[in-house]
Amino acid sequence: MLRNREGDYNTTSLGYNFFIDKRDFKNKPTSGFAATFEQKLSTPFLSDIPALETVLGITFFKEIVEDKSLGTAKLKLANASGLDSKYVKLSDRQHASNVDIKGFESRGIGPVDGVDHVGGNNLATLSFKSTFPNPIPDNLRANSFIFYDLGSVWGVDYSDTISSNSKIRSSIGLGLDINSPLGPVSFVYGVPISKSSTDIVQKFTFNIGTSF
Repeated sequence: MLRNREGDYNTTSLGYNFFIDKRDFKNKPTSGFAATFEQKLSTPFLSDIPALETVLGITFFKEIVEDKSLGTAKLKLANASGLDSKYVKLSDRQHASNVDIKGFESRGIGPVDGVDHVGGNNLATLSFKSTFPNPIPDNLRANSFIFYDLGSVWGVDYSDTISSNSKIRSSIGLGLDINSPLGPVSFVYGVPISKSSTDIVQKFTFNIGTSF
């Protein structure tokens, strides 16, 4: 079935986005929220496979202990839908990264076609995080944190025989962000709590230039 989705396609896209920032401080917020909403349209007349992608993201901030602990709750919702009775391209399908749901490999959950994780038409993730004090020097601006993530990737519009695999995945763990001379460095250790037999687990993640 996956082979039937291969090929070259012409795509012309138009998009827009909104950003709302209601945090009290931009760099070290203690309360408020930041939200984004964006849509991308692969136009029906200029694209072989017209589609509409919609993404909503919102993060809430709340100081738990003054100058010591900050709690955040981050929600992400995404959908990709084909237009004109077409199915969305494989490259437009939704995937969860190892930032969305830590403890799993990027693109390692959701519907599977044969042995390939093909993503879904829908994605929903929710992440709770709280920082806590650490002994690292203040000049490195290091943040240690605990987290609990959950979410799912589901929906296979191009086949009725492939399982949507909509089971909720979840994980808990610890992380450390350091502002090193090389740029932001992140270390994360996540342990899946609920998963599917086809998921690809990745408990330890190290990134340079990306902060969780």
